[in-house]
Amino acid sequence: MKTKFANACIIIFVTMFAISCKENTEKDKVVAQEENKNFIVEIDYKTSQKNMFIMYFYEEKGQFFDAENTVWLGVQPSEVVQKAVLEIPDERLPIDLRINFCFEKLKGPIQFEAITLKYQDLSFEITKAQITEYFEPNEYLKFDAATGLATPIELDGKTDPFFVSKDKLWNLIKNLNEGTLNQPATILAPTN
Repeated sequence: MKTKFANACIIIFVTMFAISCKENTEKDKVVAQEENKNFIVEIDYKTSQKNMFIMYFYEEKGQFFDAENTVWLGVQPSEVVQKAVLEIPDERLPIDLRINFCFEKLKGPIQFEAITLKYQDLSFEITKAQITEYFEPNEYLKFDAATGLATPIELDGKTDPFFVSKDKLWNLIKNLNEGTLNQPATILAPTN
């Protein structure tokens, strides 16, 4: 009888301990999600060559894109869609973006599937067919919205392919920053 009672006590103790640990872990996850207030740009892409995404941003009108306000990310070739995560540090909020690739020398094309902007609990996905509504490719970039293929080109011995923000993107970023998103958005679900 004493053995059954002792076993029952041990089972109850272990169960309560496990539940307590699980609750603490879940609370830690929620706190970690709330603490990340950085602005994030995710690019779903495919490429056949090693490459680089360089995201320039500025926080105030009248600024110029410069190396200080830049996020760099090297990307590896793959036949499957990959996700590049470009996060602006220190809770800095951009008002304008520019996305460069093929740093230093001409590289092969990149196929864009989507660009997603995230800030706190809001998320907005720009599909490949919508990219030219929000971004303008420059003269060193040929972009096919139907396929999402961005092909860098050389003009007069120079190349510097990038997308730069259009008014529609400026308004979207402003609404994300203010939490007043007027366009359809995805509310991010907590990740486990």
